[in-house]
Amino acid sequence: VAIMGVSCLREASRDQSAYEQDYLPWVALAEKLGFQELTTALKAADPMTWRIEAMGASGGQQASLGKEARGWQAKFTEAMDTFFTTRLSPALAKVKKECVK
Repeated sequence: VAIMGVSCLREASRDQSAYEQDYLPWVALAEKLGFQELTTALKAADPMTWRIEAMGASGGQQASLGKEARGWQAKFTEAMDTFFTTRLSPALAKVKKECVK
């Protein structure tokens, strides 16, 4: 559930509709399955803000494709990696510990 959710973050960053359609179903599934720590971690993701901040940090280059987009896309990927490392990975470790008793 977590990995599928993370794989949808880039698409979900485009607008509220994409976030609701592509990402929130994975959050809901984690909640339905009773993975509270994972649900909380997934809810902490803010891909639209990450995208806006990354685009702003790239010096105004807001192209979505090609060489011009590399700067902000690298910043966006860095934000996703930080989210995975700091929020999602600890939640997954707790789920693993509970499941492998």
